[in-house]
Amino acid sequence: MSSPPPLDVPRDGPSPDVRPDKDPAQLTIEEFRRCFLHGSITPWDHNQYLRAAYITLLEPDNQERGLLDVATKFAGRVNSFNQRNSEVQREPESRTLTVFWLYHIRLAMKVTRAYQMNYDEYYNFKRLLHYIPEMVDEDLATAYYSPDILESEYSKKFWILPNLRQLIEPIEYPDLSFRERFIKKDPEDPERLLRFAFDVVRRYLRPGETRRRSWFINLAFAALQQQTIRLRSMRPQVSPYSETQSYFYLQLVHAALSQLLVTGDAQLIQDLSYPQFQDTFHILPSAWDTYYSAPLWDSLKSRASFVPPDLRPLPDTIQPPEVWTGSPDRNARARFHHLGLIPELPSLETLHFHQAILLETAKALPTTTTTTTTTTIPPSAVTTHAHLLKYIHTHLILPPLPADNNPPPTLLTHHRHLLTTHSLLPKKHITYYLSILRTLQPPYTPPPPVRYHNCPCHANVPIPWGFSPDAVDASRVHEQRQRQQRVFHGGGNFIYREHSKYYHSSVRPGQYLERGNHYLA
Repeated sequence: MSSPPPLDVPRDGPSPDVRPDKDPAQLTIEEFRRCFLHGSITPWDHNQYLRAAYITLLEPDNQERGLLDVATKFAGRVNSFNQRNSEVQREPESRTLTVFWLYHIRLAMKVTRAYQMNYDEYYNFKRLLHYIPEMVDEDLATAYYSPDILESEYSKKFWILPNLRQLIEPIEYPDLSFRERFIKKDPEDPERLLRFAFDVVRRYLRPGETRRRSWFINLAFAALQQQTIRLRSMRPQVSPYSETQSYFYLQLVHAALSQLLVTGDAQLIQDLSYPQFQDTFHILPSAWDTYYSAPLWDSLKSRASFVPPDLRPLPDTIQPPEVWTGSPDRNARARFHHLGLIPELPSLETLHFHQAILLETAKALPTTTTTTTTTTIPPSAVTTHAHLLKYIHTHLILPPLPADNNPPPTLLTHHRHLLTTHSLLPKKHITYYLSILRTLQPPYTPPPPVRYHNCPCHANVPIPWGFSPDAVDASRVHEQRQRQQRVFHGGGNFIYREHSKYYHSSVRPGQYLERGNHYLA
């Protein structure tokens, strides 16, 4: 296999090797790379997108990089391409779709390498489509994701795993069942309930958690039921919600993870990812047929409420010698992260589950009441994640109410109080959520326009037009604000700009300052 030539990243000015007037299919790989970096590929379609992603994966610096790191680099190049190319008007790259296509291209590369020992990957992009021809379909992602995920802000900013089909893990050796597994169409991800149960069990097994397990389970099942109903409205093939099935997988995961508590390292469960969990315990989605008969498993009775198994007791009654008691491979997390199998955000049902926990926790938070009857949280009480979010919502998002005619504290003051007060939360954690949630503040609504002037006759002091040492009455002031006409005072020109306190010092004598987005001479 020949090694790729070094990447010549373009700087200023066009490259002599760039040929934008040439058909993209006729460009050599180096010409295509330079045209892509210069934004001069016409037409730019899905096939050219795949080829650009393929070339990015082949770069020497990206060979050993994790998939998410490569996706960040490639998304930046695509966004730069869209800005350079005036014929392409698209939204910024979706994080989920970027990783999704890169994952399948890298998967095709590994499959091709496994089947062809003499495969020259650097010059055989078309050969990849022989093993995964479905990649040419621009709508392939709709077979893996429901519309609510693809259209959400979550998927645009974070990598989320598919919820309809499972990603096929890369192979290292020839596997005759690869194509069969790839084209198999399931109504939903067969490990969806297992993955959700894993998230729920990890949550209530957190060190220091004192709330009852049943409290978490009730919130979890409510979130799962709501998301299943929403998913079935878009994809009727999805199995209906079943409380028996949900509780069975939860018990299965609990029986496995609780064995790690025997080692005395409770934090090990929190550091465990779902791929590591499956790589350790090998729990199959079809494990139910060992405990339930098919008629009982799919019955209406089992959907409405929990029904005990009719073949074998639940797995929490397994004797200790039958239970695996070792420790998972800690290095496996880095391997799965490199492959892109560890998402940046969990599934929607897991997000709704955590949301329900946060809302219920916020109701029970200690609060104090000020003289303005506004429920507030002192900075010293911010000891948990729920405290922090409620504090930010109360003090930084809701409109402030001054007490005793004193101005409310500024955002910087709240930020300083949170960082200097003793808290169990890391400082980076506080700073991150302050920066994120401050963007959720309601948009600023400016007051009615006010015209300012500072002429020599007023000692160069900026005052609203109509208010002068002569004490003009309010009716004239109101008339001046409504008419918005040019007013000559002391000679000079007019200037219209967004008003703030910083503009007072910049207004020159003979000019007028008014809110707006225009400059008039």
